[in-house]
Amino acid sequence: MRILLLIYCLLLSEVLMAQRWITRQYNIQDGLPNSNVFYVYQDQEGLIWLGTDNGLASFDGFQVETIGTEDGLLGPHITGITENLQDELLVGSYRRGINILRQGVVIPPDSSSQMCPFGYDLIQLGEKTAFSSASTLYIKSSTGIQQIGLRPTLNTHFGKNYNQSFSFHVNIAPYSEKESLLVGCLGGLFLYKDQELKTFCDSLFWNLPVYSMYETQQGDLWVGSFGKLLHIRDCEVMATYTEGIPADKWVHRILQDQKGNLWISVNGYGLCELNRSQSRVDFLGERLNIGHTDVNYLMEDKEGNIWIATNGQGVLMIAYSDFQFFDSEQGLKGSQITALAQSPDGKLYVGTHKGLFLKRGNHFDRIQLFDSPGDAYVFDLEYVEGLGMVVAARMSTSLSSSYVRRISDEILLIQSYTCLSMGNNSLLYQGIDYDQPITIAKIEADRSLIESRNISFPSLEKQQAYRIQKLFADDKGRVWIATRSHGLWMLPNLEANVTGEETEDIVPPSIRQRSIRDFLSVSDSLYWIATENGLGKWESESWKFFGEADGLGANYCSSLVLDEDGGVWIGTARGLSYYQAGEFMTLGPEEGLASPEIHALHLDRAGNGIWIGTGNGLYFLPFHSSFSSRSQVSHTIITHLSSRDSVYRYPEDLVLAGEESDLEIRFRSLFYRHPDQVVYQYRLANRQQQWKTTRTPRIEYASLADGLYDFEVRASLNRGKWSEPDKLHFRIKSPFWKTFWFYLILALALVVMVILLARWRIRGIRQTEREKRDLRNQIYELEQKALGAMMNPHFIFNSLNSIQHYLNLYDKEAANEYLAKFARLVRMNMEVAQQSLTPLDEELYRLQLYLSLEQMRFGDQFEYDIQIDPELDPEEIELPSMIIQPFVENAIWHGILPAKRSGKILIHVSNSSEQMVRICIDDNGVGIKQDSMSADNRTKSSHISRGMEITKERLRLFSPQSQLTVRPLLTEEGRSAGTQVEIYIPLEETNIR
Repeated sequence: MRILLLIYCLLLSEVLMAQRWITRQYNIQDGLPNSNVFYVYQDQEGLIWLGTDNGLASFDGFQVETIGTEDGLLGPHITGITENLQDELLVGSYRRGINILRQGVVIPPDSSSQMCPFGYDLIQLGEKTAFSSASTLYIKSSTGIQQIGLRPTLNTHFGKNYNQSFSFHVNIAPYSEKESLLVGCLGGLFLYKDQELKTFCDSLFWNLPVYSMYETQQGDLWVGSFGKLLHIRDCEVMATYTEGIPADKWVHRILQDQKGNLWISVNGYGLCELNRSQSRVDFLGERLNIGHTDVNYLMEDKEGNIWIATNGQGVLMIAYSDFQFFDSEQGLKGSQITALAQSPDGKLYVGTHKGLFLKRGNHFDRIQLFDSPGDAYVFDLEYVEGLGMVVAARMSTSLSSSYVRRISDEILLIQSYTCLSMGNNSLLYQGIDYDQPITIAKIEADRSLIESRNISFPSLEKQQAYRIQKLFADDKGRVWIATRSHGLWMLPNLEANVTGEETEDIVPPSIRQRSIRDFLSVSDSLYWIATENGLGKWESESWKFFGEADGLGANYCSSLVLDEDGGVWIGTARGLSYYQAGEFMTLGPEEGLASPEIHALHLDRAGNGIWIGTGNGLYFLPFHSSFSSRSQVSHTIITHLSSRDSVYRYPEDLVLAGEESDLEIRFRSLFYRHPDQVVYQYRLANRQQQWKTTRTPRIEYASLADGLYDFEVRASLNRGKWSEPDKLHFRIKSPFWKTFWFYLILALALVVMVILLARWRIRGIRQTEREKRDLRNQIYELEQKALGAMMNPHFIFNSLNSIQHYLNLYDKEAANEYLAKFARLVRMNMEVAQQSLTPLDEELYRLQLYLSLEQMRFGDQFEYDIQIDPELDPEEIELPSMIIQPFVENAIWHGILPAKRSGKILIHVSNSSEQMVRICIDDNGVGIKQDSMSADNRTKSSHISRGMEITKERLRLFSPQSQLTVRPLLTEEGRSAGTQVEIYIPLEETNIR
């Protein structure tokens, strides 16, 4: 078992010899509330939580959010963090208690059970939570807190009597057994199981001060004590490490990462790493630039990054680089790598500006190419079946010896800039003096070369030779020639010369003006060229060039390699770029490629990786490393939606008010190793189909219209494979002025306004009409008075004649009666002349006086009768004064008297069915003509007086509903039998007035 472990350690040491780290440090300048960090925890969603000396902080790679006592924390010193089964975050405040956070919000304590003497470390044991203080273990459950004192336990097991002031420095660690816990203290190591504390491995840890414990996934146990580190397996000590650990210091924290490296925190000394090959502990403080800073906690996240919580230096994140690095420490004397190639048996040859090197294990041996002193510059390497590894190189000083020289059975040297094998028969290369740009040599059976012919190029206007950078043969046997200053050419076969006519449709003049560094033929319709000013792609019979603006690492491209997935690797002046599915990704110093200027690439199919020759050393990138997972990030989460003064954490279906139309949506997709390479795409899916791209994990929308919205966001690394989008459905309510109720109220208001306006207008019109009517009434009253004044002299004159007549006849009694009635009638006329309305009974009484006087004058020439329906109350009905008088007078003077016979006048007042007062005046006089019946022709009647006209107008002004009709009375034979006058006056009008 120990032999297998030793072999494993040696192999691991050889693999990690060239491993590089990527280190990032975060402190108060990055938003931490304090540089003393006690604890680091990663929750189920992948978010990093940091317990500091001044509150809790969450970190997503970009932004730090802090939670302090003002947000509800029981205390500022956060020394332990874990999660319970309800996905709630449990946060321990030193000596204050355990806080509960739900979706990043502190839940106020609902009981005093959260207040407890919390010390360090929180560990979840199913439904229970374990923590410790200086001398006591606490197990917190829903029923209460179980306290297990270490003092009585040690007294029971070891028979010792510790005094009350002795501190046991209790520390706890999770254990693989269900709901079990490792408990270490100055008195040894114990196991908490089944609600009691037991000894662990019997007497193995008898009286051993235990300060830290760590159980690996393989079940091994690492125990830290004073000045030493123990490796335990199945209760057996496998190894004890003391070298490198100060004897007066104790191992405070232990962590074994996924790669098997063991990280150690030594209290008062700093961060260390176990060096298994030398059985010692190596100090890392100087390498990480943190010196002897105390390390409070060690944690490995889901990406394999190591988080180091320090005392005063914030928190460090250490990521293993995907790149393995080789330089002079591994035997590579030439730091500038110029060519790379492998033999069929997997041997790697490395050409540099200092010579040729062969990789043997994890070391590189130099191969002597020239006998003369000096450095050999290797330009190209090509393995040729039957020849071995062909090395195109030259000395720093000129030589006059042959161009071709065999170095060994495996290596053939050609003084050239490049070479190309055409099967097992021919080898193409370029002479150093440029006289003949390309030489074709036949490969003989004895592995020698015999020059067969030289290939000529078209003559150039400028006297500048063709400097060939790369030769490449496609599947059709054509040779593509990349030159430094004359672009790209093609040789159709080995019997022809280069003319350029064969490639006019593929290589335009603009391509021949570029400096071509490398050429790659994928198919008959797809070519790639690496130039000094961009990457060229021939596809669909046209060229397309890519540069830095498209995501390429740099415009200067030196080399090309095609992998098995169809992706193209491009060596640039600023990193290694990769192109696939229309997207670029570039690896540079931040990924561990410390020397980004790349000169050569080689695909190692056996090693499943790519070799990268740079200007300062050799790198290897294994495809099975974390790089292969970099094309996909973790799931994307929408974390916040902010609107005005409202903040919704982890929002779901939201209904926002109309004034909340200015939104900020924040989201995250965690990738701590390179957070700046996370690219987001977002859209409002129900309103736009195109994705918008951003590198900022938040989006702002201004003045969104009301309605439903479906927001989607997804993420990728450098636009690789996109994660599943996270979705947020929300609705912005319509403002009140857009709702149905607003329009209803507006319509009602308009209707009411129209009605009020109409009523106001009608009232105005009525008022105007009333004023006009009143004015006309006044006018007609004056006319009536004037008419009365005209009538009274005539009537008075006639009446005085009648009185004189009675006196002459010595009929004193008749004269006195006539005089009395006349006086009464004159008095009533004078009173009525001052009034516009008079009661019906007074009007009829005055009319009766008038008729009686006229009857006394004319004797038996007419008789009269006044009738009134008993339903009517003549005292309550008012009508215009002297409204009947003109018609009665007309009946006497123009109807009865002209007939020269005895006549009769009938006056009848009744209540009609239309709620009108009907006054009917009938006489049996001479009657009226038929054409005088209409109102328009009434002026034509010879016997209708001006008084009747005035009376009719007075009726109209009194009430528009009033009616006046004058019609003849006819016999059965159609002869005139008299005249009928009908007057209709509304009862309502009479009552109102």
